[in-house]
Formats: sequence, structure tokens, C-alpha cells
Amino acid sequence: MWARAGGEGELCQIEMGLEKQKMDGRNNKESVRNMGIKAKENESGSVRRKHLMILKGHYVEAILQGDKKLESRFTKTRRSPFGKISSGDELYLKISSGVVCGIAEVKKVEEWDNLTPQSMKKLRSKYGSLIGGDEEYWRAKEQSRYGVLIWMKNVRGIAKRTIQKTDRRAWVVLKTGNGYGLL
Repeated sequence: MWARAGGEGELCQIEMGLEKQKMDGRNNKESVRNMGIKAKENESGSVRRKHLMILKGHYVEAILQGDKKLESRFTKTRRSPFGKISSGDELYLKISSGVVCGIAEVKKVEEWDNLTPQSMKKLRSKYGSLIGGDEEYWRAKEQSRYGVLIWMKNVRGIAKRTIQKTDRRAWVVLKTGNGYGLL
């Protein structure tokens, strides 16, 4: 097992910082520059990525109220945000089939690949109360091979924004050209 630590006009309820991160073995600043994308940097020159995180409404509400500070993504295949998220990144919170109404900063990330049903049980035991999934959620995730835990800080509501996102992805790494008007 491998692990890495690391509506309109209404308000729902982030400030940002950064740590050094890598992308394809190169400094993110260089990688992003080579793709022609302009991104914010922290004091050490690392690039801060922006992500669109889609959640059920009650989870967004719990995050905005400060009751939920840990988001989990467990999947059978490798997909975002696995390997694409770091401390200091920005998260836009979007309600599934709804509006973007919050923003947060990534405080800490832990990732796993090669998960097994046994390791999922251990993760549930350790983090289940922070994740907040019910029995159905954990049953659906027990065959997951990849996992990402994302701790959030500096959460705040923003003016509700409707975006034109029609695909079914639950996570999007935003960049120029696919920023849904958020960048």
C-alpha cells in the first residue's frame, strides 16, 4: 500500500496558502508555464491548483457550517483528485445539480492506492466519524482501490453561482479553458 500525507446573490459560507508540490517530477510552476496556464503561487514559488468539488447538498451545508472538515474520495480506478491535490490548493464547493456556493483551502491530503476491503475497514474505523458516510456509503466503497482524504480549512460561503457543467464528474481540476467561469 502506498500513502502520501500531505440563487444568485445569496451567500452560503476561504483564504489560501501553499506548500511545495510536484507534478510529473517537475516543479508545478514549470509544468503549468509549459501548458500556457497562469496560476497563483505561494511564497516559495509553488503553484496552487483550483478544484471544483461536487457534493450532495447536505455535505456542502455541513462543510459550510464547520461540522465537516474532512472530505473523502474512494474509487475503483485512479481519477481526480488522486495525485492532483496538495496542501494549499483551493476548492470550489458545488452542490450536485446545483450551484457553486463555497470555497475552502486544502489543509492536508492523504492518498492510498492498492486499497483492499481490509484496508478500507481500517480507514473506516479511523476516519469514519469524520467522513460521515452511512452504511450504504461504506458498502459501496469497500471495493475501492484508490483513496484520497482532504482536510479543509478557511471555509467560507460565496455568492451562489450557476455554472454550465453537464458531465457527471464529481471532481474537476480547473484550468484556463475549463474553469466554468470560476477562474
